[in-house]
Amino acid sequence: MARRKRQKASIGSADLVGPSAGGPREHALQRWGPVVLVAVAAIGVYANSLNNGFLYDDGQIILNDVRTRDPAHWREIFTRGYWYRRSDDPIYRPIPLLTYLANHVITDPLPEDYRPAGYRVFNLALHAGVSLLVYAIGLQLSGRRGVATAAGVLFAVHPIHGEVVVIVIGRADLLCAFLYLLGIWQLLREPLACPSRFSLRFCGVLVLFGLALLTKENAVTFVGAAVLVDLWRRWRVGGGGQAQAWSSFLLDRLVRRYLPILAVVALSLLVRYQVLGLLTRPTGTLGGIDNPLDEAGLVGRVVTPLVLLGKYLNLLVWPHPLCYDYSYNAIPVATGLADQRVWFGLGWAVLMVIVAVVSWRRSRRLAWCVAFFVVAYSVVSNSVVLIGTLFAERVLYLPSAAWCWVVALALAALWDRCGGMGGHGRIARVAGLVVVVGGLVGYSAKTIVRNARVFLNDETLYADGVRVNPGSARCQSFAARRYVYRGDHKTAIKYFRAALDIDDTVWFDHTLIGQEYALDGQVELGLQHLHRGYELSTGQFRFEPAFLLGQVYVRTKRPAEALKWLEEAIRIKPSHPVCAANLAYALARVDPPSRDVPRAMRSIEASLADAPNDATVLEMAYAVFVTARRSQRAAEVVQHALRVIPRTHPTHRIWLERSKRFAPRVGGPPPDSLYVVDHHRVKPGRCLFGIAGFAVSCRRRPCGSSGRRFVLRLGCSRCRVPSKLRSIPRGTRSPAGRSRPACRVAVTR
Repeated sequence: MARRKRQKASIGSADLVGPSAGGPREHALQRWGPVVLVAVAAIGVYANSLNNGFLYDDGQIILNDVRTRDPAHWREIFTRGYWYRRSDDPIYRPIPLLTYLANHVITDPLPEDYRPAGYRVFNLALHAGVSLLVYAIGLQLSGRRGVATAAGVLFAVHPIHGEVVVIVIGRADLLCAFLYLLGIWQLLREPLACPSRFSLRFCGVLVLFGLALLTKENAVTFVGAAVLVDLWRRWRVGGGGQAQAWSSFLLDRLVRRYLPILAVVALSLLVRYQVLGLLTRPTGTLGGIDNPLDEAGLVGRVVTPLVLLGKYLNLLVWPHPLCYDYSYNAIPVATGLADQRVWFGLGWAVLMVIVAVVSWRRSRRLAWCVAFFVVAYSVVSNSVVLIGTLFAERVLYLPSAAWCWVVALALAALWDRCGGMGGHGRIARVAGLVVVVGGLVGYSAKTIVRNARVFLNDETLYADGVRVNPGSARCQSFAARRYVYRGDHKTAIKYFRAALDIDDTVWFDHTLIGQEYALDGQVELGLQHLHRGYELSTGQFRFEPAFLLGQVYVRTKRPAEALKWLEEAIRIKPSHPVCAANLAYALARVDPPSRDVPRAMRSIEASLADAPNDATVLEMAYAVFVTARRSQRAAEVVQHALRVIPRTHPTHRIWLERSKRFAPRVGGPPPDSLYVVDHHRVKPGRCLFGIAGFAVSCRRRPCGSSGRRFVLRLGCSRCRVPSKLRSIPRGTRSPAGRSRPACRVAVTR
């Protein structure tokens, strides 16, 4: 007892920085070796993900958000929500958006294949920084570099962090955790007997906290973590039995520390409300696909968080299987205490309480780590408030730091206990060390393999989602979209049907499967799903099904129905060029009295001005001008289409055929030009014998068949005028006098 009191009395505020194992004469390798090890582990296990493409929601934020791609729109980062096209989502995260814009400015000169690596390098650096902070705080708690190193390396290589590190928009979690833990580390280093005025370090902590709140919303738990830091430091210097001292201490902390921190929270909420007009989503508007608890009953809301806790802790211990999505119905909502998953989660909760109580009587380190986990996890647990997702591996990034500290401290306690067991203790220590190293190697291998096989591209990510969570409607839907991009309509329909069998209330799935049915030739079935998608959607989201309904009716030559739906789509988005072009076609082709040719002309001219190179707009413009008997404008559209549409495009041949109708209006070389071409030397897309601009545009008949003539169609790539052709029998000499037993083609114009 006397020795313990002397140890407590010797602890000063300077020792809270983190006692070193070797004192002032500690070797540089012992001091910096663990730091290098943690940093190398954090970067090394994710190095093979640098060349992976953009994944999942990266497209919406990185590729399709003008704020992250054009420095001229930087002000909109602070005046709009996180999702550029969604005004009903109260998410305000300007700091990550600023980093994406900075990444774009830096990586824009690079080749396109190297740009994702430029974004991901920043993520890897942040992950290494967070891992080092886990090491630093572990050193503060334990005073042992071995314990801190184990915690830092475990955090660095854990496979559950793959979604946050590899997917670029996981930077919000990375940056929030970095700012959060940096603030905690600074609070731990601050002298306990601080002056009455604010210290410079505490002002820096307030800045870090404010930036964390502008990075991600779960940083609000920093308030509780700051209280835990003060309690820990108070316990470390003694005074636990003096009630008056504790009350005076807490009152002093409330005035000098907690009120300023709460003021930062209030300021961030005020800014959020001024920008977005709301602070949280109303209950019932989260959507059952993202968070089924929003539509669950009272019993489900109470007991399902226990299920989620059990699954989170299971993945921390045994990270398999992992998945990028856990939306409806990957984790069914618990219906009561009869669900065994509830008891499993309750068992984890009881175990946490037992660890905290037992540790409270000893060093209190484990108790503090368990309390930190509870505080950091509380806001994402769906027990205090409902968040935008039921379950996601990314939300465990910050709370998992506490779990790493708990594991490291528990291993240290076992190591110390084995030290007093003689020979058997040494054997136990070696065996334990082998198990720990083997576990870290296994975690590292799992992370590296997932980077190469799962996070390679969207196709591998969505395929893995269907394999791991076949009961998730979103996983099935995203797998279907892979085949939409490939043009495999039948396979896409199969996956969309599986998604709709799980959840039939998703308007976007109905819309996409309707489009696929229409492209596959099952028009009536496609129209049924498109109408269903329109019924389920609301507000701006109704544009997509309305526009596709109009397009399908246009393609099936039903202009009256097409006019109705395209009018609705234009009402929702008045400046959509492709929709306006389809509307112009319907206005020009519909039967009187709904036909309005002047309006059709105005609409199609506006579409051509907005999207002059769009293949669909050019197609609709040609049809409108032909219907309105504007031959000169139709000829100009044909000429422009042949100039901008690649030869590999399916419609290029159609435009060549159309150009015959308007050849006199377009012009061409003198009609007396005569060229003879050896077809063996002609390749598609190549100029012929110095005749600038001539290229193959159609088929060639084989020259080996007796009595047949070789037919070759040529056209000028500059003016696109088709040539008049006449076939010449095999063996005919060219004007240049060459004789070769091959088919010749004389091209006259």
